[in-house]
Order: sequence, then structure tokens, then C-alpha cells
Amino acid sequence: MGLTPEQREMLLAIHNECVDQTGVTDDTVMRAMAGEFLEDPKFKEHLFCFTKKMGFQNEAGELQPDVIKEKTAYGSVR
Repeated sequence: MGLTPEQREMLLAIHNECVDQTGVTDDTVMRAMAGEFLEDPKFKEHLFCFTKKMGFQNEAGELQPDVIKEKTAYGSVR
């Protein structure tokens, strides 16, 4: 099941907010999406920012399994 336009919009908004907060480059993000993960502290901060805003991790970096299950059920972000 793919993402709805609303889900894509929400994910893009979170991504953009985290880009603004961390200063990660579009190139670094695009390379990661293509499977090439660089050792870039800004990218790591971006991932942490994104997963916190999604509720997947708390401020201490602890995973929130119930939230992950809820929001990724059937391969779709809710």
C-alpha cells in the first residue's frame, strides 16, 4: 500500500523541518535514499530529528515500539 498525498505532505513537512534544524544537505539525503550512507553527523541528527517527530524515538533516543507498530502498520505511515 502506498502513501496518500496527505501522508506524503506530512513526511515532507517533517523532513523540511529537520533539514532546517540540522543543516543536512539534499545531496546527503538523496544519497542515503539510494542506499549510500555517509558518515555525516548532520545526517545522523536529521534521522534522529525525523524519528523523534514521528514518535518512533523519545528525546533519550529510546525506541517506542508501540508507536512504530501503530504508524507503520501494513507498510503505511498513519
